Amino acid sequence: MDYLTIKGTNLTITAAIDAYARKKIDHLEKFLQPIGRPKDVFVEIQKTTMHRKKGPYFRCEVDIRLPKKILRAEATAFDLYAAIDLVKDELERQVRAYRDKVKSKMLRGARAATEMIRLDPAVLKPGEALLSPRGRRKN
Repeated sequence: MDYLTIKGTNLTITAAIDAYARKKIDHLEKFLQPIGRPKDVFVEIQKTTMHRKKGPYFRCEVDIRLPKKILRAEATAFDLYAAIDLVKDELERQVRAYRDKVKSKMLRGARAATEMIRLDPAVLKPGEALLSPRGRRKN
């Protein structure tokens, strides 16, 4: 993805981290095919302060800007690569759900169009609607 931006906060992004994050985010591209190409993808990898010596130290946040939708996920883990994996899994779930939603809306629209084509407009009286509010033909 050439529209992918990776930012590091409190750590430097090495070539290995950059390649790993790009590989994981590129994996989502196959799920995005029916929806459309994302406008931008922002990845922020952060090392939180360790002054408490407890809890997860690495945080990864990803924003995917799609046409008419923004998908966002964030995760924290003790390992940098584990945080990236957790974010990828969450985004994969969100992308699949959004893709299924878009597909079902397209199918509903196609069913309504098929129903309207199937009806014979010559049978209708002038001024009569093709479909009732419930989608059934008026007699």
